[in-house]
Amino acid sequence: MGALRDWKQVFPNSRFEGPVTLGQAELLGTCSIGAFSYVEGVAHLHNTDIGRFCSIARGVVAGPGEHPIENMSTHLFTYSAGTKFSFCPEMDNFRTKSAFKRNRQRTTIGNDVWIGAGAFVRRGVTVGDGAIIGAHALVLEDVEPYAIVVGTPAKRTRYRFDEATRARLLRVKWWEYYLDRSVVGDLDYSNVDQTLDTIEAQIAAGTLPNLAVVIDKHNLRLKQLSAAKKKKEVGLLAAGNDKFDDKGNLKGWLVAWLRTCRPWFSRE
Repeated sequence: MGALRDWKQVFPNSRFEGPVTLGQAELLGTCSIGAFSYVEGVAHLHNTDIGRFCSIARGVVAGPGEHPIENMSTHLFTYSAGTKFSFCPEMDNFRTKSAFKRNRQRTTIGNDVWIGAGAFVRRGVTVGDGAIIGAHALVLEDVEPYAIVVGTPAKRTRYRFDEATRARLLRVKWWEYYLDRSVVGDLDYSNVDQTLDTIEAQIAAGTLPNLAVVIDKHNLRLKQLSAAKKKKEVGLLAAGNDKFDDKGNLKGWLVAWLRTCRPWFSRE
């Protein structure tokens, strides 16, 4: 059972729409993660926008920085005036002073996308809703919705569904709704047409709640978690006040206790 966690505290420059779980992911720059998307293990995401209900396997790299290949060298001294090697002042004598026109494009991952282990998605690429990227694929170009791509470089092998079903899925946008069992019953997700029939009927009737209902409840729980944590920290701080005198020095009894413990912490 996953624990409730406020990922905004871990990655303050990124945005999290609702419930997400990020494993050991590293988010660089500014990223946005849609509700119910998750990362297994270690992944590296750079300036990437991810939709809802995405499944990202371990070892995925998306949107990393690029090096100019037209320069004499691809090493950073020919294009970056950054702080790497600041411990070696001699490098400033040959580091470039010219600005490198970086690729500032963002990488976009749609909704309901599955990215297999070790896949690489180039900066600026857009992956459409429902697509699947095979393990260790090298994705250099945009991926169509519901396409399955594999290989190096990645090529489409087929689509997940026929054209009519793909169009229907993109029209319904099921990821915008809360598929509450009390409203839609027990859906058989393996029967796509039947499931879409039910969802469409509930949307037409105006009885299917928006996913925002779940997102709002989640964000309320995060606020309650933050408030409880702050209350606990204040309580611990107050409890610690009896260990100091008016001048902020350790009280005599505590100094004496620490002296008795010293042999355990200091070995000759």
